[in-house]
Amino acid sequence: VNLDCGGQASQLSVSGNETRVALNNLAFVQGLSRLDGGCIYVSSGANLGATRCSFSECMADGRGGAIFVQDSATVLLHQATFSQCHANRGGAIGVQGPTSSVSMEGCSLINNSAAGDGGG
Repeated sequence: VNLDCGGQASQLSVSGNETRVALNNLAFVQGLSRLDGGCIYVSSGANLGATRCSFSECMADGRGGAIFVQDSATVLLHQATFSQCHANRGGAIGVQGPTSSVSMEGCSLINNSAAGDGGG
């Protein structure tokens, strides 16, 4: 399934301590955020798992061109692909806070960039 935002807006927000979301075989295309998380914004202790998902041409003016994680949230990525994503900080993925985490297994980061810190 393709989720093409046409560069208009962020596509998914996941928030809340007991919130658990699993995504499988989705393609996120041209997500855009004027703040953080071009495609997905994960916060407030939420848990997100994504398997065989792709993120391409996603952009955030702030942090995390494709995904931004903060406030004790957890993200597990399995066989995900990030290509041509861009942000001010964290071209593909941005993480804030000592209790937020992102785990990646078998993922690919291709031609992502950041104006400041962390292109991948």
